[in-house]
Amino acid sequence: MQGCTFVTDLKILPLPSHDMILGLDWLHSFSPMQIHWQQHWLSIPYEGRSMILSGVDADLPVGTIL
Repeated sequence: MQGCTFVTDLKILPLPSHDMILGLDWLHSFSPMQIHWQQHWLSIPYEGRSMILSGVDADLPVGTIL
């Protein structure tokens, strides 16, 4: 995902308006983090540096791969 590799268990749910819902266990494992809700990104510690993960742009068609 955006240059980062994560190994975790996922449950597939038919939620057309969401790509993924992060659980508390995943969020806990990458704390502390910074989140900008309006710009749809979060910065997490990853392999000794900070990585920014961005949400999908609302103007992109559903299913677009970034």
